[in-house]
Amino acid sequence: MDGSVGRLTGAGMTDLEFDFRFADFRSLQTHMARRLYRSNRAAYGTAFIGVVLCAILITFAIVVNLYASRRFELFGAHYPRSILLLLILTLLGAVLTLIPAVQLRLTTLRAQVSDEGPLLGHTRLSIGTDGITVSRSLITTYYSWSAFQTVELSGGAVILPVDRGMGVIVPATAFAGESQRYEFVAELSKRIEAAKGSIAGDLSSKRTQ
Repeated sequence: MDGSVGRLTGAGMTDLEFDFRFADFRSLQTHMARRLYRSNRAAYGTAFIGVVLCAILITFAIVVNLYASRRFELFGAHYPRSILLLLILTLLGAVLTLIPAVQLRLTTLRAQVSDEGPLLGHTRLSIGTDGITVSRSLITTYYSWSAFQTVELSGGAVILPVDRGMGVIVPATAFAGESQRYEFVAELSKRIEAAKGSIAGDLSSKRTQ
């Protein structure tokens, strides 16, 4: 379906139904990336200038290496040490110009979320018969068991992948000890596998009809 209004009451809409496609997801990511850029324009500009300078310095190093003069001297050093010293200084400068870009890359993830937003803060994870509910002060998300692909452990945290690059994390601090963590993982694994078996059974029965 392209889109339809589910119900209208009073002053406006209460329900909408639509297919959320990859194109919509890409549009969302593009919009949020532009929004992030606008709020960090100075940092992006500095990083871009640094990358350009790095390219110029590397090009200069290549030219020096190809067309080095035997009469060139640097800080009292003669050829070929003078050329090697110049190349070292040039490449060191190229590395230093990338520092703003590296810093931007390291802070990009932090810039996307705030401590006051709906994604961070005190969290309650409730295990139900049909799935998991993750509740925070501003948002509550429900996942059916069939939404999870598997259960994984990483650095003491429990990871529940829901897609190729997205998932739910239960940090190590949520558990009193190893036994509680492994008991939690075992319980989730059992329920996820049961959901997979149920889906497989439904597909098999549909094929035989």
